[in-house]
Amino acid sequence: MPKVRRPSFKVTIAGPAYMNGGTEQHTVCLAKFLDPRRVELTQVLITNPDMIDREATPPHCCAVHYCHPDHLETRTQSTDCLISWGIDLDKWLIPNGRRQVINVAHGASDWQQRILEESRTTHNHIVCVSKHAADRLHFTTPHTIITNGIDTSRLTETMTREEARELYGFEDHIHVTGFLGRLAEDKHVDRIIRALPLMPNHVSALIIGTGHMREELQQLADTIAPGRVVFDSIDTYLGDAFQCMDSFVMPSEHEGFCLAAAEAMWSGVPLVMTPVGLAAEDLRNGSTAILIDGSTQSIADAVYQLARHPSAARVMANRARNIARTQYQARRMAAEYTALIEALCEARQPCGCPDEVPY
Repeated sequence: MPKVRRPSFKVTIAGPAYMNGGTEQHTVCLAKFLDPRRVELTQVLITNPDMIDREATPPHCCAVHYCHPDHLETRTQSTDCLISWGIDLDKWLIPNGRRQVINVAHGASDWQQRILEESRTTHNHIVCVSKHAADRLHFTTPHTIITNGIDTSRLTETMTREEARELYGFEDHIHVTGFLGRLAEDKHVDRIIRALPLMPNHVSALIIGTGHMREELQQLADTIAPGRVVFDSIDTYLGDAFQCMDSFVMPSEHEGFCLAAAEAMWSGVPLVMTPVGLAAEDLRNGSTAILIDGSTQSIADAVYQLARHPSAARVMANRARNIARTQYQARRMAAEYTALIEALCEARQPCGCPDEVPY
């Protein structure tokens, strides 16, 4: 019987939150698909106890633990590679020649830029989740672009389209436009709701997500679009929700990649999106998506266009689905991380950037 090779390198993932979002799915995908013969994910550490959702999908092979930032150095001293996001590492870690630190840039916002600047003496390598993000951030640390991947088990369908629409209360003639993501200010979900009164009554919305704006958004929907918006908070069997949808809207101003849009593409739902994240690189306006400026009127115009031309919408969605199914696999993403972790740990590159190099 052949001997089982022990994993070569131990990996820790650390971040400020573990909720139901794209960054958490990134962690789940790494936990499920990193090659266990070459690397071993041993722990996931979260530095903000108020930002741990115990109902969120847990990593495949290890538990999520709260770790005060003061203890981050101690808790990661024995790891070969720390994969971090959203933590100003220079405040909490002491650079050393053994532990390699990968800083994942999930976005391209000013907040993300600050995190990179406040980690510059500690991290060895930056991973940007898209070329769009890499082009908008400023750094001198070596970097790699590793596009996010989809865990397709989340997209399983348990019922027919007709059954799903009946479950949510949508009649056959209704055009359902959808959203999936955090219900927070930066997602601009309110603009989707505000777009509904600008369209005929046979257009409704299905909003999937959790967040502190849930109650506010529900009140807005009840006030300006009564009976036309359904909210749900599922994070499994998303295929049932996606097959309800006739279009999908993502009006964010900042996205590093946008996993929800990728999942909509994979599911064959016509996409309406601002030109950020994956849309800036992989999508063409009118061919694989309708790209908008994110305003309420632009959402209404795009969704109503898809509602009036369902055949053209299906053609566009099929093109986008081909992109998603050839480029956005979680196993591919994890394989690229496995190779990067091995390369960094074998080379043991020194941390950070020279002080004289401007950030």
